[in-house]
Amino acid sequence: MAVTLTALVLLVLARGHWWPRGSDWYFTTAAAGLLLLATGCIWVISTIAVLRRYRRGAWWMLAWPLTTTLGVIVALASAPQFDNDRPQFENIAQQLLATPDSETLDMQRIGRFEVDRVYEMPTGEVYFTDARRGFTDESGWVYSPSHIPAGREGDLTVENLGGPWYRYRLVMSF
Repeated sequence: MAVTLTALVLLVLARGHWWPRGSDWYFTTAAAGLLLLATGCIWVISTIAVLRRYRRGAWWMLAWPLTTTLGVIVALASAPQFDNDRPQFENIAQQLLATPDSETLDMQRIGRFEVDRVYEMPTGEVYFTDARRGFTDESGWVYSPSHIPAGREGDLTVENLGGPWYRYRLVMSF
């Protein structure tokens, strides 16, 4: 049970953007998944052995699936919500738009979000690149007060988050 709890804590930390920073969360999540898979296999083998030997169940057989289910629910619920940190994002975006020839900001921590880069496009959009992006894509948030973001190289998909904010995903074309 200690290994299961360790895996669930790692999952909550990675999903909640508390630890680790950058793209290392992939490794933490993978390690947590492998630990849960291993403890799940041990649970299945133990349960089958007890059922074959005694022909009845025991209370401890429910401990692992209940603990794991509850832990995964907590991990999924622990993800930061953009709306909670929207004012901080908006302040940065408006500062960049108000400053002519502003520079790119690197590695910003906004609430629990890690932002790799913040940059302004010539078309008046401010992109916040999520540091927890994939290997072949870029994702994050766009502040675009006058129009729907478009015109980037690659396959750009945007989802309106309300007002001038969009969640974007850009799949790079090679």
